[in-house]
Amino acid sequence: MRRVLMLANVVSGTASAGHHAFKIVELLSRQDCIVTLYPIDPRHDLTAEKAISETKGLFDTVVCYGGDGTMNHVVNTLINEKLQVPICYIPGGSTNDFAKSIYNGTVPSLEKICRTLTDGKLFYYDIGSLNDTYFNYVAAFGAFTHVSYSTSQNVKNAIGYGAYILGVLAAIPESIGYRTHVRLEYDDGVLENDCFIGAVSNTTAVGGMKPVVLNNAELNDGLFEILLIKTPADIAELNDTLTQLTRGNTDNNLVTVVQTKKARFTFDSEVSWTLDGEDGGSWSEVEFSVHPGAIPILLPDGGSGKKA
Repeated sequence: MRRVLMLANVVSGTASAGHHAFKIVELLSRQDCIVTLYPIDPRHDLTAEKAISETKGLFDTVVCYGGDGTMNHVVNTLINEKLQVPICYIPGGSTNDFAKSIYNGTVPSLEKICRTLTDGKLFYYDIGSLNDTYFNYVAAFGAFTHVSYSTSQNVKNAIGYGAYILGVLAAIPESIGYRTHVRLEYDDGVLENDCFIGAVSNTTAVGGMKPVVLNNAELNDGLFEILLIKTPADIAELNDTLTQLTRGNTDNNLVTVVQTKKARFTFDSEVSWTLDGEDGGSWSEVEFSVHPGAIPILLPDGGSGKKA
């Protein structure tokens, strides 16, 4: 009999968790599970941190039903509490970038994900840390990166991923001239330039797009990819660059991509970061590290850890 703590974010995405929670509990119960359902609603101090820390040792699996941000909180709490408990992830957010990566592009049905508790396989994937905070798939800075955490939850609930598109469009006039000077020290050397956007990632999708920047990379290879984009001359050049990236083409004079296990970013002033779509704070200097195979997740048989 498997003891399951199910965390359901009732406000993520289009707020669909409340509609599907009972169905998920039913499906898990069929897999010989005893399920304790805990709603996640930070507005009322119902958080993943509180649920996991107060039930430490009582459960052998955590089911996370929510978006990328919910998974971020779950992973940070498990690491901080020194718990290596398998996660079953059911995406319910607006973009679900992490789910697209971990499920190799196609998110399985609720039934198939729930069956992983009995017939799935454990996959240990790499996570990153920026200073003292962990992230699942991406840490980013620069133009537009604030959109993911500054967009109203009510708007996200109403139109889902479209909320991010509207946020980016609204930010274009003020962001097109954004630049910040970056000094990057990484495994193979030092880079220094003015940047428009920067990201440290272990993913196939960011912001709903699929910039596959390196072929044959894997989610458990002990390496993350760093993507730096210089400030474009105008919107047309920005559009061309982003279009090429979504096609997997990094042969662009504005784009730099490197792989590394660790890195140090130094800026001339404090720069805001987003971690898995959550507010990552503002820093003039950050230390980045990869933590190989740190998190076990249950995947359907045949699941893949490949990024491309």
